[in-house]
Amino acid sequence: ESSTTHAVVQFVGPGKAVFTPVNYTNLAKVGYNSNPYVFASVRLVAMAFGGIDWYAHKRNQDGALVQLPPDHPLARLLARPNPRQGRSSFFENISAYLDLSGNAYLEGVRPTDNSPPMELWVHRPDRMQVLSGNFLEPIGGYQYKAGSVVRRFPAEAILHLKTFNPTNDWYGMSPFEAAARSIDLNNEIRSWNV
Repeated sequence: ESSTTHAVVQFVGPGKAVFTPVNYTNLAKVGYNSNPYVFASVRLVAMAFGGIDWYAHKRNQDGALVQLPPDHPLARLLARPNPRQGRSSFFENISAYLDLSGNAYLEGVRPTDNSPPMELWVHRPDRMQVLSGNFLEPIGGYQYKAGSVVRRFPAEAILHLKTFNPTNDWYGMSPFEAAARSIDLNNEIRSWNV
């Protein structure tokens, strides 16, 4: 046999594919950081979501929605959710985290328990854990862990946005979880071509 690839094909032979384990870190690294199609799709959706003009409304006595003036505290909060982010960046993060993990966690910082939020923060989903509660209150709270720092939040302090997940009651499913093998295949094809 004179083929130079025949020996290589025989040596490698039929094997079992090894796919990247599906979790947030891998979807971020192997998908968003390494795959141009995942990056582009997450980025385009996040930029479109961040580009929406968000307005605060309330219902008047007739039940009709009335836009709140720009100087209303809620309108100001949407325009500048926290000291480090403007509106676009804040909403882009929500969208990107939701796409990559199926979960987005928003913390409302309040001066007192009964006051409206003064700041809104989006937290990394891989650092947030849902704490189970009881039969009447299924969510007992949330726990955020970054390095050695652990912070617990009561359930009402966090707005947990999540996509539908048919196998998990607590966490959403990333749209890229269903595409993970295709992402691996695409990455390997591009590596092979290089």
